[in-house]
Amino acid sequence: MQNAFRQEGLWILPHEGTMGNKARNLYANTPAILSTGFFVPKSLVVPSEYLSEAKNKPEVVWKTIDGYFPGWRRMVVRSNAPDEDAGNRCPGLYESVDVWHEDADYGKGLIEKVLHSYNKQSAQLRRKALGLPEIGMGLLVQEPVSEDIDNFKVPYSGCFSQIGEKSLLTFISDMKGHQLDSMKYSPDSLHYVDESGKITGTAQPHQHDLACRLHQLANALPRQEGKGWELEFVAKKDKEVYVVQTTPIVRSPPLVMPDNLDNLFRAKEFVGIREKRTQGILIAPFLGGCDALSRITSHLVNFDVHHKDYCLITNHLNIARSDRTTNILEYLKNAAVILDIGGGMRATDEHYAPHVMQFMRGGRVAMEGHFMHKMFPTARTLDPDMYLDEKRLRGIQYSPAQLYVSVDEINRKGIVSLVDQNPVTFGFVPIK
Repeated sequence: MQNAFRQEGLWILPHEGTMGNKARNLYANTPAILSTGFFVPKSLVVPSEYLSEAKNKPEVVWKTIDGYFPGWRRMVVRSNAPDEDAGNRCPGLYESVDVWHEDADYGKGLIEKVLHSYNKQSAQLRRKALGLPEIGMGLLVQEPVSEDIDNFKVPYSGCFSQIGEKSLLTFISDMKGHQLDSMKYSPDSLHYVDESGKITGTAQPHQHDLACRLHQLANALPRQEGKGWELEFVAKKDKEVYVVQTTPIVRSPPLVMPDNLDNLFRAKEFVGIREKRTQGILIAPFLGGCDALSRITSHLVNFDVHHKDYCLITNHLNIARSDRTTNILEYLKNAAVILDIGGGMRATDEHYAPHVMQFMRGGRVAMEGHFMHKMFPTARTLDPDMYLDEKRLRGIQYSPAQLYVSVDEINRKGIVSLVDQNPVTFGFVPIK
């Protein structure tokens, strides 16, 4: 396939090949984004087919960037896999990097890292579970959003999510870390936006203004049954805001919670709007830094393949999107409920990071807190230094007990109740 492109406004598009969901959505929504006063970075779409026959894929990408961005100093290279955001959302599964023109060898190594992330174990398992073909990694190359290219500084970034009768708006300051990693961090502020585009509560003037504008943009995008839009944005200046990703997400109707059940769980944080009846419970202590991690994850994958709609009880660090720890949710696709009782969240974060929330809302619900019944584990029992025995996999345990779980993220309510109150049916055994 010939590597031929055409320029269309802010977009440099391939004549052939797979567009990739990330690029396709942003390209299709660009007219609406611009008409509502937002900006889109100049973008180059490199389909996987253009790279499939190349002996040196990063070199081909580098020369293509040189051809369409003459005089560039720094560029953002994002994953744009054909399966990205197919099925349940899985943000952060693939890599995105920024590269410097003056350090070509290192930059090409980073591009190779993005391309190679298509073949990571958790990504392969996900595609297999969804019945998706193996096509290869495409790329979305964009000009960086920053007045200070050297330090990559921006006033703020964030995410607007149409999750239900109200939308969720999060803001993340540049002080959190690298711009491309900002969605992995707990937001500085979190707000709910009503159906008129107003923040329900206190906020800064520019946040009120941006909420109204993002609400207007989200409602201007194509409507899909049962779905809303998630808009990731980066501010170059307070009034110069770039939309860098647009993704359709599940938009849940209002939830009526039962008031006649004994609640076993006291929650402090809530993600998702739905009720679930789980088929069993899996307990997993902190796994990061474990020498036997590959062996342990193979046991987890095997469990996940044979169990559907179960409840995962785990340590907060297992589900934090960080380069320093393993995210257990990359391996456990069939957990319908996640109960975070590790205690680590309150020590470091006020809220879940946007990418964590996005992941867990994909057909799931989640809460952070603690159990009020001695039959269930505590934060102490999930402590990594006390509970995980690599040789015997002690601590990774299962019970067939069923739970009824109802979570309302907007109204900050949650219930966890045993379906069968008979203690004979309740008990945990190690998974083999």
